[in-house]
Amino acid sequence: MSMPASEHLRVLSEKIGELMHPEVVEDARLVQKGMMLYRQGLVSITLIDENEIVATVQDVVPVKVMLDWTFFEMSTCSCPADGLCRHQLAVFFSAYSREASVAAWLDTWRQPVQEKNVLASWSLQKAKDLVKANGILKPDYSRWIQSFEESFNSLLKSKKHNNPFVVVELFSVYLRRLQASAPVEKEWKLLYDLIATVFSFRRLAELCEELGHTDSVMHRSYVHVFNQMLDDAETLVYKLGVQTMPFAFDEFIEKLKDDSFELLEPSEQLVYERIYLYRLLWTQLFKKNAWRDDELKKIEARLMAVLDWENPLPLLIAGVHINFMRKNDDKAVGLIGTIEGSAAIPYLLYWIDLFTKQKAWDRVGASQSYFYKK
Repeated sequence: MSMPASEHLRVLSEKIGELMHPEVVEDARLVQKGMMLYRQGLVSITLIDENEIVATVQDVVPVKVMLDWTFFEMSTCSCPADGLCRHQLAVFFSAYSREASVAAWLDTWRQPVQEKNVLASWSLQKAKDLVKANGILKPDYSRWIQSFEESFNSLLKSKKHNNPFVVVELFSVYLRRLQASAPVEKEWKLLYDLIATVFSFRRLAELCEELGHTDSVMHRSYVHVFNQMLDDAETLVYKLGVQTMPFAFDEFIEKLKDDSFELLEPSEQLVYERIYLYRLLWTQLFKKNAWRDDELKKIEARLMAVLDWENPLPLLIAGVHINFMRKNDDKAVGLIGTIEGSAAIPYLLYWIDLFTKQKAWDRVGASQSYFYKK
């Protein structure tokens, strides 16, 4: 049974919506040019059947257009442009107008940009106004976390937005709110910023998963945000490491250690980024052997509870890392051997680099050997 034209057009409209992004200047201009050709009545459709739309568009010179319903990438135009062109868009708008409102489609397509513009104007509140609303937060780990949670929920979870570009814009507003409430003292601000970064990384990753955003959506829309947070965390950990930390930091560092275990959730998303942040913290900040021994017990207990459909890789790599930090190299290498296929390979480079910088040549060998073997 063939699909009706209205259903073909709905699928085609979604496909074009995925290919064209309103926040990309070139895409916005292309859609505008296609819309102008359509509105000027320069499209003449000669065939619509179950396989394709065939039309002529009277531009500077007339061009022949074919839109393939099933494999849109196979659509053609006789103009010299590569890929999707203004003539193909004009034909789509002309065909779409027979079944639904082109203006409504355009409004829906532009909605992320419109929402971002509203959010941008909203976020232009001065930092002092945010401080007035939230107040500077005195050093208190639980109060900091509560404040982060309340800000995140009020800005990102209550709005019920699922467009990734809008979520990213809201997240930038949330980060500005956190900065407005940061402690004034330099050493406390460094610690506050690190705790805020780890918390925000975790919460945004969880939200992306809750919204059902695929890996392709994540890497197109969010990956630069997560990478920036990783860069920030690395800078903050380094700055904290080169100064003498007051005893008052101990409680904060220990609580951050406990909360950071959530980075190891056996999920399929952002595995590399989560492990990168986890290893950074356990290499540079959480250095007590007693903590590392306790962490190994937690990892082992969680691995025992992993379900068949869950991804154990974050926990396994964490176990390898903590064993390396405890200089249990034989256990670490043995645990690497339990990881299926070549999944461990990207993570071996970290330890090879770490041991090389430490000039621990005897420790480099085992990781290098496994790396070359795989």
